[in-house]
Amino acid sequence: MRSIPLGRFGKARLYVHERPDAAYNVIRVDERITSVQQSRMLALEVALEVYIPRGALVEYGLLGMRFVPEERQDLVVQVCVGEPCDRAYQESLARLVDDVRVGLPDEYATSVTSAICALAPTTLGPGLLLVDRAAHGLIGSSPALFEKLAQALVMMVSGLSEPDSQVARLFGF
Repeated sequence: MRSIPLGRFGKARLYVHERPDAAYNVIRVDERITSVQQSRMLALEVALEVYIPRGALVEYGLLGMRFVPEERQDLVVQVCVGEPCDRAYQESLARLVDDVRVGLPDEYATSVTSAICALAPTTLGPGLLLVDRAAHGLIGSSPALFEKLAQALVMMVSGLSEPDSQVARLFGF
């Protein structure tokens, strides 16, 4: 795990080939199949957690995905949807200011799926992209934040951007 500063008080944690303890009870898997333009890619597991104070509000989210290349012509995107109030996520950056729970509620899963499917055709190769790690704050999370997390992770999996600058740029730093 590597820390990335976001402004004076914000922080991100980047996990590469690591899995944060943010597995959750899956109630449904949203699956999309999309054609891709890239060729073979390397397998990669990556997760990103952000804590961004913005005045009285603290934005918070954690999202993790795993890419497994396969001999096929398309990309299968699977986003695991979880319960909105699963177990508490004790390792959260926002644990002192928000009630943080593992899981990817439906309202955030839709944004994640849309963001991945918008970027995947031009950035990822054939295989399986599985989103199965997440944590959200009951106050500080939003669909827009999870869309940005998904965008950042897809760019990292693709290898098209340097992680620190990608995270800083997407979150306004």
